[in-house]
Amino acid sequence: MATPPSQPPNPPSSTGMDDSSRAKLVHNVSLAALVVCPLVIALPPRKLDIYTGLLLTGTFLGGNQLAYEYTGRSFMARCRARLQAVQNLSMGDAALPAKAKVMRERLRVEREKRERALGDLGGVELGKDKAEDIKEKNEEVVTEKKEHRSNITEK
Repeated sequence: MATPPSQPPNPPSSTGMDDSSRAKLVHNVSLAALVVCPLVIALPPRKLDIYTGLLLTGTFLGGNQLAYEYTGRSFMARCRARLQAVQNLSMGDAALPAKAKVMRERLRVEREKRERALGDLGGVELGKDKAEDIKEKNEEVVTEKKEHRSNITEK
């Protein structure tokens, strides 16, 4: 009886670590960098040099890795998505979904109807009349106050 050839065991990796232990190590180093780097920056002498820049980079990379682990998106992916959204907004209608275009058209028609209705009522002139009425009422109040003050001073 011939035995089937067995597969040779997987060769050990050059680092001797499997994926789960590597992920734990990266997580712990990122967590440490996120805490330790700002503390080292805060120690005297406080100056802005290449060492501080490297510590800030370590803080950023640690935070970036942890954000990626927890949310599935890194800082750079979030920034790219936001920039893309801003670019889409600046493009105008081209980037809008069909439902949004329909809603925009409905709002435009509604606004035009409202403006036509106000135009039929003489909305602009009505506003002028109201402004004149307010001015007249203010003048009446001022004259009443003046009369009241003069009556008080006469007594």
